[in-house]
Amino acid sequence: MPKIQEDDDTPEGLKVYVFHHIQNLSWTKGEKDAYADCPFCGTVKKFGIDKETSLFNCFVCGAKGNEYSFVRMLYEESYKTTLVKAYDQLAKESHFLSGEAAKEWGLAKHLLTDEWCLPGYNHEEKITGLYRFAPLKRKDGTWGKKLLPSPRLGHHVFGLNLYEEQKPHVYLTEGWRDGVALYEVLKAYEPHGVPLINEADVLAVPGTNSFKPEWGKFFRKKSLWIMYDNDHPKVNPKTKEPVLVGGTMGVRRVASILRSLPPEDQPSAIGYLAWGGANEDTGYSLDLENGTDVREFLSNHA
Repeated sequence: MPKIQEDDDTPEGLKVYVFHHIQNLSWTKGEKDAYADCPFCGTVKKFGIDKETSLFNCFVCGAKGNEYSFVRMLYEESYKTTLVKAYDQLAKESHFLSGEAAKEWGLAKHLLTDEWCLPGYNHEEKITGLYRFAPLKRKDGTWGKKLLPSPRLGHHVFGLNLYEEQKPHVYLTEGWRDGVALYEVLKAYEPHGVPLINEADVLAVPGTNSFKPEWGKFFRKKSLWIMYDNDHPKVNPKTKEPVLVGGTMGVRRVASILRSLPPEDQPSAIGYLAWGGANEDTGYSLDLENGTDVREFLSNHA
């Protein structure tokens, strides 16, 4: 499995296109434009990209725009061509109840790499990022896959395609898999004859430190439950005291950001998943494995 990375000399305006493996891309030093095969009509070497502005234009099908337009169009084509059996296989590998929730969350088989990809949304609920599961070499020499954002486009929130402002509750998970797992459980659970998902949104962030203040609008006047991972603390080598990391610190960071907003823009309430139980304010549990997340917990207790 080849290692995916961009060369140091890749022009800034081409990095998004290189990351998404646009086919047959080439450029000449000193020339303004690069050329590739069009991912939308397949025409060879008719897809031009300005190396400085990142604007693209296909001289045959007329597709054009900037790098944000590119990832949006690439995602839309990827989603259209993803087969039901692919979602079923993903559900099996990820321990979901079915492939339906993954499809509803918008996962897709990447049009150019055949890897899973996931759209990211900005605060205006527009797709402005596309993540893909790229192969990366671990420190121990083995290979794995990691969800990586498109370069230059920043981090985005997941699940906004299903967001409904009128719902009174919202759950925020650390990672898309937790979001999908929680979504499908809330959708299936009907304690009073009505699915819990009817009153709650589920959103996900890429990581504990990726939350942006502008995302606060999605939690305005809602009761928010932050569902981050059960990350064990590290130990201070000098004092031997626990040092909070990961999920616990991420929860506090999100709460701090939201509580710094004007009162009228804040959530009506903020709670969090207390892995150690309601009587423990640590935010983690040593009785559960380090890194236990919502998806794993639900899979083991469903």
